[in-house]
Amino acid sequence: MNKYVRQILLTTVAIIAFSVCVPHKAEAKDYYNNQLVGTLKKNTWTTSKGTTRVYSGSNTTHKYNLYKISVPANAYVKIDTKMETGLYLFDEFAKKRLPNFILESYSGSTYKALPKGTYYICTRDKTKIRYNTYKAAASANYCYSRAQNLASGKKAIFTDRDGYNRWYKIKLTKRKAITFYFFNLSGSSTQFNDWALYDVNGTKLECPSSYSYNESVIGTAKSPILVKGTYYLFIRDPHEAHDNLYDTKYGLWDVKSFYWK
Repeated sequence: MNKYVRQILLTTVAIIAFSVCVPHKAEAKDYYNNQLVGTLKKNTWTTSKGTTRVYSGSNTTHKYNLYKISVPANAYVKIDTKMETGLYLFDEFAKKRLPNFILESYSGSTYKALPKGTYYICTRDKTKIRYNTYKAAASANYCYSRAQNLASGKKAIFTDRDGYNRWYKIKLTKRKAITFYFFNLSGSSTQFNDWALYDVNGTKLECPSSYSYNESVIGTAKSPILVKGTYYLFIRDPHEAHDNLYDTKYGLWDVKSFYWK
């Protein structure tokens, strides 16, 4: 064996020995030790224990302190926190793994229309929480002839889950321009549904609108000067043209609201 080959072999052996002797950094792992604290009572403030993490070397043990809630059929839920912190919603309880996660929110109030069932919530920090459920308004006003009377300043709240258009009747007792205020209570990054304002003859009226893409996606629109009489506000079902306005994977629907004055 010549000197050159022997040097290569010695170098190779040294590299192998070094790789065996030098300790390799262990791969970081996540462990879970979740706790089901109890069942929340409707419309009652409860102190949430929050979420904790314990670090051991490169490993992390997560503990989600979960609270059970029940949602009836054809309803939406409102969850409030005393402070703006992370709010997490799961559709199952799992002790030794991360439960199936369906919603995360960082606003003080969270609205969402959910299928009937049992859900679990927890917060990132310790804070007071409460929840309540509300029956979604039946879509009896799905056509022009069934338009629902809506007085000035009264909020209409609905969800996108049922797949119907909506009509509202507005009665003016004097000549004036009116302003519409639109909200997505679920805080999604999508704008309000397509809509239009008509007079009694079916003529569409131009109402310049603007949207502010903040957490509640607030939009405003102002009509031209209107004469005394009856007008109709049409709100289009988003399923027809905007399938991204609701989450088909987890069955979540946005909760919308608007009023005029």
